[in-house]
Amino acid sequence: MLALLLAAFMAQPLRQVAFETPPPFRDAVMAVEWAPSPATMDVVLGKAPERPERIRALLEATRRDGLFILAYTLFMCGFAVTMSLVSRHRYYLLLGVVALVVGFADLGENGAIRSLLLLYDSETFTPGGSDYLRVRLFAWVKWAGTALYFAGVGPYLWSRGWFIGRVLALLAASVVIMWILAQFSALWAEPYALGVFGLLALATAYCFRPVKGLSDPQAGP
Repeated sequence: MLALLLAAFMAQPLRQVAFETPPPFRDAVMAVEWAPSPATMDVVLGKAPERPERIRALLEATRRDGLFILAYTLFMCGFAVTMSLVSRHRYYLLLGVVALVVGFADLGENGAIRSLLLLYDSETFTPGGSDYLRVRLFAWVKWAGTALYFAGVGPYLWSRGWFIGRVLALLAASVVIMWILAQFSALWAEPYALGVFGLLALATAYCFRPVKGLSDPQAGP
């Protein structure tokens, strides 16, 4: 729940500034993450006089994002550990490792985006191909790792036998499918990201459902 509140806190600076985005994107950050290029940045950042304001908003959003990254990484790690304890299968701990990779990749992505924005804000330097490549690499690892995490969580949720668990398992499968589709068409990038955030919200609610205890084979997340 804290992670979801922090996500809103992170996005708040972006809601105060009007951004333009290249098709098919509607969100400025998603456009930068999925299609980092001079053409994308020129559209998102615009020209003077709006460019400095947009750069400041994106820099503030990436600065705040660190708290959200910490919160969701801890949640995903905790979920993985609990799955391992409830199922008595240690291989679920590997999903905790995946969650850590996702979190570190997100931090690296933010650093790469910030470096890119600061270059755009400078009068003496211009971004090169490696600056865009770093953003693309970290973003790919983050989103691919997230899809891998839910691909591992889905079978566990289905095996618990709870109706809501099986619904979440199907949603997890749909999120993985959307990630695969997004590799072929950017049209699926934002639906995939929305699916991830929605699934995190539902998984949080799932953790608060009544249970009989860890000894019950139907208990646990």
